Amino acid sequence: MKKAFVGLVMLLVILLFLPAQAQEQNLQHVYDQAGTFTSSEISSLEKEMSAIYQEFGVDTMIVTTNNSRGMAPDYYAAYFYEQVRPYQDFTDYVIFAFCFDIGPRGQYGEAAHGKMQRLLTSRGDDELYNILAPYLPSRNYAPAMQDYLQYVRKALTPRTPMEIASGYLLFVVIFAVVVAGIVIASFLSKMKTAKRKSNATMYAVSNSLRLRQSNDIFLYQTERRTKIETNNSSRGGGGGGRSFTSSGSGRSYGGRSGSL
Repeated sequence: MKKAFVGLVMLLVILLFLPAQAQEQNLQHVYDQAGTFTSSEISSLEKEMSAIYQEFGVDTMIVTTNNSRGMAPDYYAAYFYEQVRPYQDFTDYVIFAFCFDIGPRGQYGEAAHGKMQRLLTSRGDDELYNILAPYLPSRNYAPAMQDYLQYVRKALTPRTPMEIASGYLLFVVIFAVVVAGIVIASFLSKMKTAKRKSNATMYAVSNSLRLRQSNDIFLYQTERRTKIETNNSSRGGGGGGRSFTSSGSGRSYGGRSGSL
């Protein structure tokens, strides 16, 4: 009887595990409609994205297109995901889209749903651009996506106690400096030190110095320059991204985007 009970429990565990495993085996993560990547690059990206799904339960997708249907790239990313995935079965996912039909060089966009909206979208467009920037001039998009996936992985990985403590280091240093300043000021106020005279004539004996000649000598000049900031068309802005609702599913997404 006991053996039968143990066997039944093991069978239930296997049945619960198999659907999730089978679902991952059937998931395609890279949809290279524009022919941007080589087969080996796609295989490498698929391997990393499958690992992210298995470790964190977060679905990731990369899509390239020459026809974004008149949508902004982050909107297209969400639209495409809902066309190829049973999105009702997924609560946390992020899609990265290359839309080469927008603008002179194309645009990129990211759509995040669930906890990925909090982990990624809130970081702003500039942070996403900085990850891609080294690869954009040469259009070397495969290593750009490898770096992006590492960025996603890092966002999903819980912070260590040391990393959390380092976030408060600046405040600790400022507090220590303030306290040290107060203590030093207290000691100085109790010291009976000689005070500097307010007027230089108080140091000289009356009528002991007579100037026969005086000259103004030019020593240096100070030049100040102010940089004029210009808008960088490659960036989407420095804010915390934006949110939008899919017209197809009614789901809320966080979006970030920029120009290639």
